Amino acid sequence: KTIINGQGYVLPFERVFQPGLWLVLMGAGSLLIAPHLGAIFPKVERGFSASSFPVRALTEAARLDLGPRVFNDYGWGDYLAWAGRGRWQVFMDARIGIYKGSVLEDYGRIWGLKPGWDDTLARYRPDWMLLRSKARLVRGAENSGRWRVTYRDSLAAILTPVPPPGTAR
Repeated sequence: KTIINGQGYVLPFERVFQPGLWLVLMGAGSLLIAPHLGAIFPKVERGFSASSFPVRALTEAARLDLGPRVFNDYGWGDYLAWAGRGRWQVFMDARIGIYKGSVLEDYGRIWGLKPGWDDTLARYRPDWMLLRSKARLVRGAENSGRWRVTYRDSLAAILTPVPPPGTAR
């Protein structure tokens, strides 16, 4: 071991491979390994699987020309943003760290059908909801009288607001 500047012990190889060189070596190693990582990660070159993602539901949402504000299942937020290419504004996605304050609490209240969930949802004024077909929120929203299932398949459900009495829609 060698003492450098009296500040600590440094092994000889650390003197040879300076910090900038470590970065170059890691980058080169990544490039060499990258082609072999394909077997580990799922391939999406043929598109997203309709058995795991709400592909058919989004096709229907586009056909129905639903508005931009979507209250969505958390697990589909990223897919919805990607597939919509800016057309739809997701309520929640995997960037959970950017959501501050009451948004997370509100999402939990709505998703968990906790007291006041429907008024909380109404404050955000979503144009539609995209949920898993078997989510409790689908039945809860239908039972509230404020939402109706507009589309449903084995994976996903689209709910749209029920217009208030006396309004045309």
